[in-house]
Amino acid sequence: MEDNKPKVVEYKLPEKVLKIAEGTIEYPSVIETDFYVKDALNKIMEKNLLLWSIKYYNGRSLQYKEGLVKFNNSNSYLYFIKRVDEETYKFFFVLPEESNDSVLFYLNSLKQFKTI
Repeated sequence: MEDNKPKVVEYKLPEKVLKIAEGTIEYPSVIETDFYVKDALNKIMEKNLLLWSIKYYNGRSLQYKEGLVKFNNSNSYLYFIKRVDEETYKFFFVLPEESNDSVLFYLNSLKQFKTI
């Protein structure tokens, strides 16, 4: 008999993202977040550099599936991945250990975009 439970999707930081970060950060630290609405991603990308992304066209517009952002003026990165069947994103900040406080402060500025 088939099990009708919904498939559990794991959202992980790809090894390739750590390799990119290790080019500028000797020992990277990772901060994983809960999910944020697309407006949080838009706010992040308007002032920082999108290094690469995977997108799809939904019939109306391009939608990001995943990507990597490099924060301007720092050695910090943000990997994002879209939640399956929703318009929300999980974030993974990859940064030097001494930048943890800065990222926590930044995340507090995005809390209006956090999902429940």
